Amino acid sequence: MSRIPYPELTQEQQQALSKNPINLTRMLFHMPDDIRGGMSQMGRYLLWNSPYDAKLRELVILRVGYLSKSAYEEHQHRAYGKKEGLRDDQIEAALAPTLAAPLTDKEQAVLRFTEDVVVNVRPSDKALAEVRQYLSDREVFETLGIIGNYMLIARILETAGVEIDAPGVIVANPDNN
Repeated sequence: MSRIPYPELTQEQQQALSKNPINLTRMLFHMPDDIRGGMSQMGRYLLWNSPYDAKLRELVILRVGYLSKSAYEEHQHRAYGKKEGLRDDQIEAALAPTLAAPLTDKEQAVLRFTEDVVVNVRPSDKALAEVRQYLSDREVFETLGIIGNYMLIARILETAGVEIDAPGVIVANPDNN
């Protein structure tokens, strides 16, 4: 049971929810329309319209979920990571206390940077320099956008106590419905 009850939805909101019927979407109807709309626009860009490497994005999201102790975020993005082509051992490595193989040097650098941002806000000079060996400055900033977006989502999920969705229910691309 959620810590904050799910809102009563209008018919229009129920129709919108039917395009992406996950518990997070349902809970987000507590948000003012403009905020929810902005979050949705950012989420759609990050998940479906960005040129950022999809597997790397999912590893970053999984790391944020792990560091934020968000079971819902980990659950959703385990499934989404698999959909994007991640193997189980890569997913487990992103969720481990210490980063190691089978993650590549690039993946480990990006996830160390992610951890530094989540834990310390300002990443160390070493972590920033290391990630810049692999990512352009634009990609570094997109990584920061991914980290920030999923930190916000994790905090909403954990504060509200959003329940993990039924098996097989994952975030859907509303543009494909």
